[in-house]
Amino acid sequence: MGADVQTGALDTVLHKWAYIRGPQLTYPESYLTIFKSVAERLPDINARAKYDEDTPLHKIVAGLHQEEEVEGACDILFALDQPPDINAVNRKGWTAMYYSLLTERDPFRQAIYLLNKGANLTTYANDGKNIFFPITYNVVFSDQQSHDLILELLTHLVRTEAGLKDKKEAYEKYFRPAPANILALSEAAKAGRVQTMNLLLDLGFEKDINKLVETDPPFTVLDHALLSAASRRYDHMEALASYTSGAARKRARAAGNVYGRSNESPSRAAEAYAGSYKVLHLLRSRGAKRACELESLASSKRLDLRHMYPKYWLHPDVCDVMHLYWLGFPPETQPNRNDWDILYELSRYPENWRDQLVDILRELYEDGVWRPDLKLLERAVKGSSSAKATTLEVPDNEFLQKIVTLLTTLGKTDPSTAASDAKDQGSVWIEARETTSSGPNGLHRTIPGYNLEVELLGTKGLGKTRRVKAEAMFWGAHI
Repeated sequence: MGADVQTGALDTVLHKWAYIRGPQLTYPESYLTIFKSVAERLPDINARAKYDEDTPLHKIVAGLHQEEEVEGACDILFALDQPPDINAVNRKGWTAMYYSLLTERDPFRQAIYLLNKGANLTTYANDGKNIFFPITYNVVFSDQQSHDLILELLTHLVRTEAGLKDKKEAYEKYFRPAPANILALSEAAKAGRVQTMNLLLDLGFEKDINKLVETDPPFTVLDHALLSAASRRYDHMEALASYTSGAARKRARAAGNVYGRSNESPSRAAEAYAGSYKVLHLLRSRGAKRACELESLASSKRLDLRHMYPKYWLHPDVCDVMHLYWLGFPPETQPNRNDWDILYELSRYPENWRDQLVDILRELYEDGVWRPDLKLLERAVKGSSSAKATTLEVPDNEFLQKIVTLLTTLGKTDPSTAASDAKDQGSVWIEARETTSSGPNGLHRTIPGYNLEVELLGTKGLGKTRRVKAEAMFWGAHI
């Protein structure tokens, strides 16, 4: 008699062997031989693993095997006298097909393989997601690949099911009813998948384009796309800031090394960055709204900018005030400035957005977390003395003026300077920061141990500057 391949109530040797990869073995070529031997002796090929309730098929698909090894193992399983249930679900309601679409090897190839073996495309996970979700979520897929795979799967449905007229009918019958269907569109939007977004909207997602993705706080697909775009914009500028020369930045862009800190490949991250503002235009052109624009939402919470922009420092107007000069990007050199106009436009809600952002900056200044850049102050007061609004680092001149007004209330008077000249009556001193010409200097002051202070002459101009010995500061102050 052979060894007992059933090692416990819910564990089998085959589950454990599926965790192992051929290259880990002394003799890698033996992997499939042993897999076959164990599989043929297993009393129940659909036996469930502990905790996650995966079958051996789930385990082999979800592992880190090379595609040839996965397909070889699956060929063995499907050739058994009693092959596995290809549509068995685990504790999360995931089928092998759903698992395959989340892998980071070659999910496109794996999905087509399972499709040809009879995998069901129309089941839902326990959380209501259909198979469109892992396709739009998986960072391995390029926009073209996610677009093409969705088309391929829908085409297969239409080809194999009598009565289905076209892909739109297949979507309407099998995918739209999924409780969490909207999450697929949201993930595609967050990932900057322009082609995929167009396809999904054409299939029928446009009917639900303003359905809430989250309810507390309320977020639509456009809200999620906006926050993702703002994050990608900032990450790109932060990454570029470490390259101080134009030639170095050009090389970094070409290598794709400056498009975010994520698990996306450089090419996928670059594609997502370029697609993020295009997705905003696409959604808007199809009638997408932010949650705060929906008449059905009566809660006052939707008008709280901190709920609408949980990472408020990524709001483009706040980001510009807090970080832009610090990262070495005055308006004329800010990357893709014109492309981001729609980000500013869609971020400026509700009507009192300026006042809400000023309140945030007040707290940050009082807590010692934020100090305005000297060059920003120079531009701000120049704008206040001009009869005609000019394009400043922060595009909204009124917002800049509110910041200057705020700083005049937070500054401290200095009797030794205030009375020196009549025109200086009412001036105050505020702490500021100064960026060196060589680029950002992180948390370090221009002169270590000293704070830069600037004299504000009301809202009309700047006076003197001075450096004052700094008190001990907590880590992370003056960002």
